[in-house]
Amino acid sequence: MTDYAMSPEDVVRALHMYLLDRMPDPAEVDIATAAIRARGDASVALKSILDGEEFQERRRMVLRQPRHDAPQLLRKVVFLHNPKAAGVSIGVALQDHLGNMRISPPIVDTFSRHHRLAGYYQGLRGYDVYTGHIGRDLFEAVNDGHAVVTNFRKPLPRILSLYNYYRHRVGANHLDSSTPAARMNHACAIAAHTLDFDDFVRCDNPFVRLYISDFHYRQLTHSPWEPPLPGVTLADACAFVDRMTCIYVCEEPGRSERLFRERLGIERIGRENVGDRSAEVLRASDVSPSTVKLVAELNQRDQALYDHALNWLAHT
Repeated sequence: MTDYAMSPEDVVRALHMYLLDRMPDPAEVDIATAAIRARGDASVALKSILDGEEFQERRRMVLRQPRHDAPQLLRKVVFLHNPKAAGVSIGVALQDHLGNMRISPPIVDTFSRHHRLAGYYQGLRGYDVYTGHIGRDLFEAVNDGHAVVTNFRKPLPRILSLYNYYRHRVGANHLDSSTPAARMNHACAIAAHTLDFDDFVRCDNPFVRLYISDFHYRQLTHSPWEPPLPGVTLADACAFVDRMTCIYVCEEPGRSERLFRERLGIERIGRENVGDRSAEVLRASDVSPSTVKLVAELNQRDQALYDHALNWLAHT
């Protein structure tokens, strides 16, 4: 993946934007870049910002905000958002019921953001709510009595939705940049615009593979943005699901909403971002048998987790 690596200067600028909401001045870029090159590790720049007074003051301002509007049933929450599986709807429902709960900045929910943090999550402790394409590694680092929630969908429709989203809803203007960061962040869009679905599933781009091959399994065992941890099993992932406060299964909206209502006080989960329903959108009936088989092979653990979630939901 070295072709997609960001320059130290780009890393410094991105960290300042995500963590401090501003661009660094030239002196800050020079100092942090020199430190990265000397150490050979971008986490030195990350730690410098997280430990610095500017970030700490921004964090104190968030943590001082009152929470009296938060519903009584809604506890602190970590939402492990499985992409293209009704996660936007769940996120909107959570936000509608959060009141003044303290929300973490969204800085670890993409491949690039995860790798910039290099596992240095301790500086992110203290928030009430964490959401995004984040993994169990972050949950375990910040957990302080947080409820944990995730969402499930059958692998084939989830990957079809991902393909249709990038092919029909991400325009060509998102594909023009030739910077390493843009190539990394839009690898799925580039593949979806240039390949049919059969070839998209067979694409060997590492960033496409992250999204379409056992994404949820890796998310629930460590991080969706890294290979599976050695020694971790499907049983570990299922046990983690069994500990969750709520789960949402796309194909079981009624039972899922009942659980959210009873355990978190969320009355309704809407149907946000349901996808394009136009004629050119690819559907499961359009997919060749060989590609259906390949999707199943690439997602054996995700399918097993989905089946476990259905059983868990039916008996909860």
